[in-house]
Amino acid sequence: MFGYLAAESFRPMNTPERVEPFREPTDGTLRYRPWGAMPADPFADEQLKERQRYIDGEFNKLFDTPPEDIPTDFARMLSDDYLIGEERRKLKNFEGYSEWLTLREPVSEELDAKINHVVYGDAFIGEILDYAIETSVKNFEVGKVTSPYGERLEYVEAFRRDAEEAIEERGGDIYPKVLPYHSLSIVPKFNYHEDGTRTLAGFVIRYKRDFGRIVLPDRSGVIHIVERQIAGIRIDEASGFPAVIKFMLENHVKEGEDPWENAEKHIRDCGAEGFIMKAVQADSREPFFVPDSTTIYGHKEIYTEQTKKDMLAKIAMRSIGPVEDDGIAYFGPAHPGHILKK
Repeated sequence: MFGYLAAESFRPMNTPERVEPFREPTDGTLRYRPWGAMPADPFADEQLKERQRYIDGEFNKLFDTPPEDIPTDFARMLSDDYLIGEERRKLKNFEGYSEWLTLREPVSEELDAKINHVVYGDAFIGEILDYAIETSVKNFEVGKVTSPYGERLEYVEAFRRDAEEAIEERGGDIYPKVLPYHSLSIVPKFNYHEDGTRTLAGFVIRYKRDFGRIVLPDRSGVIHIVERQIAGIRIDEASGFPAVIKFMLENHVKEGEDPWENAEKHIRDCGAEGFIMKAVQADSREPFFVPDSTTIYGHKEIYTEQTKKDMLAKIAMRSIGPVEDDGIAYFGPAHPGHILKK
């Protein structure tokens, strides 16, 4: 969503001065990229762990000093979600790498050198893809741009171009950018009070789009490349979030009931789900929508015999054309909606 808009559209206004200004956490080498992937083993040694603490500290400055019009509870919500997400991200990357490592799969010296860069988090995207293509690793991160309140959003398009070029250099395909977002997750976040009550602070949303794919050289499977974006949804009056939906979220409940026991249903019934979905698909620039990050990652699908049969059946059904007078069906090219950008 926000990645396709000019960074200036989300540039923070009236941002307070920081005690210590944010500094791009470059490592001082030509390998540094503002969208570098998390190290595959962020716990490899003390030097790497210290490097990760430094990166976390710099990004924390962006979350801890939001624009002045951002409500305090919302800023705390976004900051907490980032901290939790980064720990989860470290574990996810480590799990994918360690699962492959236990197989003790032999690799060439050239690939081993690339994997070393993947382990320490300074790999180019092409090296990460080679690691994914030439080994049996199942899940991996391509990179991430952290962009709270629109800071650093200018790196997103360069990140995408870098990923696109690396994918295409390896014979992969890039999906059209007009494809809709999917897998929208809306998570309510609360303020908890001393009397045991809680009030809604806002939402954290996650949504994805299919970015591209690489068919493995031996045709045994495919690597799916996915882009995931995270944003915060403000609900305060100044943000422009619909007052009627906020009222329904806070009051659409029978006395004595907790509507958030079934949060998904409550969000849907009050119209919040539909409103947020439309905002995402329409690339809304309203103040209620607060950028957080853009991540590109990959996962590998290995074809089984049944998978191959299902794919052939889908291709046949998608390609079938009108039946001619002689009763012979014409099998033409796939529908234009399925054509991939090369």
